[in-house]
Amino acid sequence: MEQNISSLNELLSFLENNTSKIARELRKEGYEIAGHMEVKVPQKKQPPYDMVGVLRKKEPIKKKVFGVSYNKAQRKDCIGKIWTNNREINGIEANDKRWIAEIYGPENFIEMDGLSNRLSSLYGVQISKFVYRDSRKERYIFDLAS
Repeated sequence: MEQNISSLNELLSFLENNTSKIARELRKEGYEIAGHMEVKVPQKKQPPYDMVGVLRKKEPIKKKVFGVSYNKAQRKDCIGKIWTNNREINGIEANDKRWIAEIYGPENFIEMDGLSNRLSSLYGVQISKFVYRDSRKERYIFDLAS
């Protein structure tokens, strides 16, 4: 298929994939973006071509060590991933017309359902949703006050 590109904006929109568009929308709503290993993708970098992880900010923890109080930042919570390609769950394959939302824990379902519905209507795709029980526990190395 031949493309007739006449401007820089057309070139950028042609080169931009679905995950870049999703990442931009999620960042507008105050979320951070993660890659495959649930590690934050810096603002200036593109997310992976086939999925976008959704990171939600957490409130800092109030700690006290040797009588000195301070706030300790927490890692952002990965509440789910949106697959746009190369993923099959329960016989449903992610492609250009149907994306898959992996939701980590039932407590994140309402938030991810809302995000999925907004993205679905914005880009004209169906999004199948699957909830996974999330049993990860955060551990910090050299954390003095538990």
